[in-house]
Amino acid sequence: PGARCDLGVIGGPKINPLFINDNGMTVGTWDTGEKHNATDTIGVRRAFVWHRGDKKLTDLGTLGGRDSAPAGLNNSGQVVGDAMLTDDPVTHMWRDHAFLWGKGKMQDLGTLPGGHRSRPCAINSAGQIIGYSDLKGSDTSSHPVLWEHGQIKDLSVLIPKGTQWVGLDGAAGINDQGQIVGDGVVSYDEPKKETYQSHAYLLTPR
Repeated sequence: PGARCDLGVIGGPKINPLFINDNGMTVGTWDTGEKHNATDTIGVRRAFVWHRGDKKLTDLGTLGGRDSAPAGLNNSGQVVGDAMLTDDPVTHMWRDHAFLWGKGKMQDLGTLPGGHRSRPCAINSAGQIIGYSDLKGSDTSSHPVLWEHGQIKDLSVLIPKGTQWVGLDGAAGINDQGQIVGDGVVSYDEPKKETYQSHAYLLTPR
């Protein structure tokens, strides 16, 4: 058996480690002990990072709101997750955006045009990030997206024309070659009706 190491706490009553990379860097969430309101049963949670040799956990912060949570990390020490922003000043809707954290700084990855929410699912060793974002207007569905080189790309536009694919619902993982897996919807004709099924996909953006 290996040696046991206590990661400690930041100040709240509980921590929840979620991911670890090959260098022993660990990320997760910690409970601050605060509540969002009087009926809140979950409480405020924030993302943390711990490096081998650290004497305490480091709070990754937020994007202006109260909560944040990690979704993955790579061996370069880059962490992705989502964090709350302040409420929209016009609609007063709560918003959470995907973030990229590295070298002590949290970067807002934004959304597709006009969107309120985005969330990452994975990051590879090249720093490519996949996840999903909503759009402006009445389209409340989420679109799978790829973040790279400071840009966000809607993966749904990569569906070849003339195929049975109706749309892509989500992106779940990305490897170091940039290949993306997820699920989407295909249609096929049955007698007197059109039927839809959920299928897995493998996508290699070019």
